[in-house]
Amino acid sequence: MSSVFITGSNRGIGLEIVKQLLAHANPPAILFATCRNPDSATELQAIAKNHSNLKIIKFGTNS
Repeated sequence: MSSVFITGSNRGIGLEIVKQLLAHANPPAILFATCRNPDSATELQAIAKNHSNLKIIKFGTNS
């Protein structure tokens, strides 16, 4: 996989998709994980420390 973009990745299904993709035998070269408040996404931040291909982006879908 080249790259993947996941919304709502700080909890629930989004976070689990991040975990599963990073554990895959052929993980994405870049995994963009988005959430409204990256500073409060402690579990996602911890995962990012061990995976340089995980990029956390502040992203809100509401307007």
